[in-house]
Amino acid sequence: MNIQFNDKEKKIISCIEEITGITPSIVKQQELEKEQHVEPYYIKEILLISSSFHFFQLEEEGRLSFLLQEYTASYGRKSLPKITHVESKEDCINLLMNQPFDLVIIFDKINDIDSYILGKQIKTITDIPIVLLGNSITELMKVEEINTENIFNKIVTWNGDGKIILTIIQLIEDTVNIHKDQQLANHGRYVLLIEDSIQYYSSYLLLLYDEIHGFLQSMLSDSLSEEQLVLRLSTRPVLLHVQDFDAAEQLYHTNKKRIIGIITDNNLDRGGNKTSRVGEKIAQFIESDKLNIPILIQSSEPHKGNLPEGLQLRFVSKKEPTLALIIKDFINECLGPREIVLKDSNQKEI
Repeated sequence: MNIQFNDKEKKIISCIEEITGITPSIVKQQELEKEQHVEPYYIKEILLISSSFHFFQLEEEGRLSFLLQEYTASYGRKSLPKITHVESKEDCINLLMNQPFDLVIIFDKINDIDSYILGKQIKTITDIPIVLLGNSITELMKVEEINTENIFNKIVTWNGDGKIILTIIQLIEDTVNIHKDQQLANHGRYVLLIEDSIQYYSSYLLLLYDEIHGFLQSMLSDSLSEEQLVLRLSTRPVLLHVQDFDAAEQLYHTNKKRIIGIITDNNLDRGGNKTSRVGEKIAQFIESDKLNIPILIQSSEPHKGNLPEGLQLRFVSKKEPTLALIIKDFINECLGPREIVLKDSNQKEI
């Protein structure tokens, strides 16, 4: 399909954008056609290193396979990610030297193998992403302290839900695709998560991707053509996670026109030092740029002082019993309605 607009149509489109602030989907489709299509990056082969017990926990009697099938359908993938499981360091190294993999997940200590040392060994063989998944927050924090060379791309905690594997896959893919996939980079809608606590960001990532997944399922249907599917996926929500103020500032200024919501801790590393009220500083960026970006600031400490006025800004304590529900409501408000219902003058659905 080659979409062209005459002068009259261009004026109508300009009026629509000026009045509503929304670019019609037909215009987005034209823009997509002008861009060179690049196949999105997908993780196809995963090497999982864990005990048989932990692998059994992840599988949950076949539920993981079902979840992977759902995930594949929602993101337009043509094949399921394949997981190869090993229990020893020797098998892990041997496979990596002889087979191509896209991701390595190390699940807790295996037979007293030091996860960090194993990660360093893997990096001498391949530069693919490595994720450390563990039960003990204390142990994970110790690894995080020595992970100065970024041996592990992400360190996450296991909460008993096999969806964490889907979360890991999507997070790695999104991180790559915002640089590789021009259509997603130009048209995707970004949610920025700024949180340095392993315990909290692991929970948030799981919750946020669950809501994004549900949103996508409601937006994609079997009746869509291939062109419509590509358009929908190129404008899908993308979750970006960083753990300090400097990285957050860079992401914000680079992508601020695409950001639809920000969830941030109020106390973060800035220039290598733990700094308070950093979330409020990010809110000031939004105020200065006169952007209408919703922001949720959460902290373990009570808020002091006044928040910037005129912003879609909320403050919530991490000790709030309904924190998960607040996060869930916030992300759904950012994503927008999953279904548009048209009614006539008698309030009857059309």
